[in-house]
Amino acid sequence: MTLPKRGPEPGPPRAIDLTSKPTDAWLATWVGGIVLPVALLAYGVTATVARHAIIVNLRYYRHLDPLGKSPWIDFVGREGDFFGLAIIFVTLSIHFHWFWSSHPKLVYFYDPLLSLA
Repeated sequence: MTLPKRGPEPGPPRAIDLTSKPTDAWLATWVGGIVLPVALLAYGVTATVARHAIIVNLRYYRHLDPLGKSPWIDFVGREGDFFGLAIIFVTLSIHFHWFWSSHPKLVYFYDPLLSLA
């Protein structure tokens, strides 16, 4: 006598696995590895050079205890510098993950550079 299995049937994952190397798809390589990082890099460099960054205050729109009474959060001075640098390093990680890991000649440098970023 066999008992029925418990739990859901195993199937394909429902979310994108960001920890493994991406597939060799042209769209993922160029959009996720070049276009998105260039836009984020421009924002990060601008925030670092101008020493000022503005982001959306999501707590304001969720009607939670907002950080201030504005729908925007301003980072000025040193905070803007560090926020811009954080955006730059996140951008480098995204670029190395989506572009370098699927490029046949750059794949050898992927792991060390992703660890540095």
